[in-house]
Amino acid sequence: MTRQLWIWKNRLTEVLTTISDEINMELSSSSLDEIKYGLAGTSDEKDNWFDYTLGDVTLRLAVDNDNNDIVHFQIDGLNDKSIDGLSEIGTRM
Repeated sequence: MTRQLWIWKNRLTEVLTTISDEINMELSSSSLDEIKYGLAGTSDEKDNWFDYTLGDVTLRLAVDNDNNDIVHFQIDGLNDKSIDGLSEIGTRM
């Protein structure tokens, strides 16, 4: 089941690292760079998303059209408890 959440952009690395830890996969710095680069030009309102697969987890990411400090996530392949934890991490100020 696909779940959606938003995070502050400055929490992106922490959230992605948490996802990789949750599924016992290493997230390399080049993978982080690829995801950050892929976010450029995305827009949630224009339905322009960046897709990334990490193990069995599928991520769709897009920058908020009104606030570039917010990243929207669509996540498939993680349990609800893990996703709720990501939301807590990602929305901390």
